[in-house]
Amino acid sequence: MSASLAIRPGSQFFVERDDACNRILEATRKTNAVLLFGGRQSGKTTLLLRLRDRLLRMSGNVLTLGSLDVPVYVDLTRLKYDAEPADFFQLLVLAARRSCAQQIVGFPSDSVDSHIVRRTGDLLDNFVGDLQGVSTACGEVEPRFVFLLDEAKRVLGDRFPRGFQDNLFSLLFGESDVQNFSIAMVFAGAQHLYAFSLDDTSPIGSRAIPCHIKNLTEKAIGELTSQAFPNREAAELVEVTSFIWERTGGQAGLSAKLLEELARISPPRITADVLLSVGQTVSDDNRGLLENWSLSLTPRARAIALDLCKKERLSLTDVATVLRESMLEPMLAPRVIEEFQYTGIGDELNGGVVRRNDIFWSYYEPLNTDVAKPSAAQDVWRLIETTELSMRDLIKRKYEVAHPKSVEKAMSTVLGEKAWAEIQETKEKSKSKYKYSRDAVERDTMSCMYFGHLKDLMIHGLGWQSFKHMFRDKRELEDRVSAIIASRRNDEFPLRVFLNPRACCPPASPASPPAAPRRRPCPGRCRSCRPRSADRPCPSRR
Repeated sequence: MSASLAIRPGSQFFVERDDACNRILEATRKTNAVLLFGGRQSGKTTLLLRLRDRLLRMSGNVLTLGSLDVPVYVDLTRLKYDAEPADFFQLLVLAARRSCAQQIVGFPSDSVDSHIVRRTGDLLDNFVGDLQGVSTACGEVEPRFVFLLDEAKRVLGDRFPRGFQDNLFSLLFGESDVQNFSIAMVFAGAQHLYAFSLDDTSPIGSRAIPCHIKNLTEKAIGELTSQAFPNREAAELVEVTSFIWERTGGQAGLSAKLLEELARISPPRITADVLLSVGQTVSDDNRGLLENWSLSLTPRARAIALDLCKKERLSLTDVATVLRESMLEPMLAPRVIEEFQYTGIGDELNGGVVRRNDIFWSYYEPLNTDVAKPSAAQDVWRLIETTELSMRDLIKRKYEVAHPKSVEKAMSTVLGEKAWAEIQETKEKSKSKYKYSRDAVERDTMSCMYFGHLKDLMIHGLGWQSFKHMFRDKRELEDRVSAIIASRRNDEFPLRVFLNPRACCPPASPASPPAAPRRRPCPGRCRSCRPRSADRPCPSRR
């Protein structure tokens, strides 16, 4: 038994998932975007590299007419922390050149790592132009670039602007001139891809085909065990397979770690005590992985996990009922079951979910003491966002009625030259940077304004006549807007201030001595708590 066993992505150890490779490849031929769901150490990277290696077996020649699938594997963790969309596109082009040089005979190798000239045009146009250059270097071969994007959260999360996603949508699904190449992208990730696909404003998520990684079967675990320990007796291999299946439920990462630990200690004979010791060591050494699975579960999955701590399985109806009782969307019950599958802690059974991976549940059960309550913060931010969007629309319509021929002139007069210049600059930058973005097409002057600008447009003499019937006076409007602005600056600022601006000066506690009432310091966010001079005290504390 080798003490240097290493079951890593790209190694010779691979079982069962060739069918998954076929499904992904077939999906890329139906649509240009595929979402590959898999939790930490579920085998996403191994699957992508296997697909890459399979496609690389097919070769072409620059002098021979034909078409070719060119797999381009990209590990997006290679992007620097402060990377921008231009860095992402450049990384893809360089990877595409290397893949072509490896797969196509006669492809000019001297251009593989050549510096990509950044033109002054649109980022997406630059990227398409760079790929056009790669395609031209392929000669008679017409490439179909299949980008395999590992750790897609790096570019689909909050680090990149929303316009970047719209540009990708234009690239994958938009109408464009006929080119001598085509593109498909496989985005690999975990729970964040669900949020991406559930976002009703996400054009990619609504058209992409989802693929889910599942745990290995017991038969596959047996094949992997035989590959790892070819010199062991059959009876020992059966014992190891049974133990791994019971402890991990086929979760790829933990299964590999158990085999590696068993190889490390290299016992002369595999007994039940040896296996129990190996299992405990792997559990202790991988607490960080177990914590990652626990903390990354969506609120829906956490609600179901509490019931699975008490029961071995739940039907689809049971899952939907728990979600409804937890004030979560019951229609997403199938998605919750899929989340348990690709995370590696559950499996689908007759439409419901059954527990898998005893290592995880032994860690999770003692700690999962209550159902995760849906946070009211998300509802608050949606309310604030809706308020801001409604205000923009209302102000625009009122100003168009009051100043039909000079709307923007009136607004610029109210806001002043400096603020107006900054708004116009923001508008132009957005338009030039993401000309393929839907936001860029629909974006107008109002969408470039801050909340404070909206308040100024309402209380100014040129606009107040249109809004004064909605408020007691200008002071009431200022108080409410100030509360919202403060909430946007500090997400811990209480919602009661949004509903009642004067609430930031709380009453004295009933337990306070009558002669010397004590109050908590006023944060100074309400109008009455913003004295004109430093020596003027808060009226609620006089």
